Amino acid sequence: MIRSLPLALAVGAALAAFALFTTAASAAPAGADLRVDVATAPYTTPTGGTATIRVRVRNIGDADAANVRLDLFASNFAVNSVSAPAGWACDATGCNAPVLAAGKSVTISFFVTRTDTGSYTHPSASVSTSTPESNYANNSALSRPTLA
Repeated sequence: MIRSLPLALAVGAALAAFALFTTAASAAPAGADLRVDVATAPYTTPTGGTATIRVRVRNIGDADAANVRLDLFASNFAVNSVSAPAGWACDATGCNAPVLAAGKSVTISFFVTRTDTGSYTHPSASVSTSTPESNYANNSALSRPTLA
């Protein structure tokens, strides 16, 4: 009985180390998590009509997102102007920012005119970063009547 005690302690220590390793390995990964939401007002715009496409980019992760790129897909519209926060460089196709801090968000407004006479396609947007993300499923969105 006394001889098996060191073996029992060694097995117990090995099991504890394995449990610690598997718990740490299965923990949720830390990182940036960009989310994009899009709203168009008015929601359905007639040909020649003007609208505002508002895009909100949020970093809901626990790490800063570096080299952020927002792409706007608005094939039915011509972009007249863009209003963006300081530090964001924008053109008719989207915007770039060097960083979006963890827990922060920005809203960018694209002022547009509908240019086509074909079927209406709602605008959409996608966002990306050079920082690894914990969730890529929320990096694109189709326009809604209001921001979610």
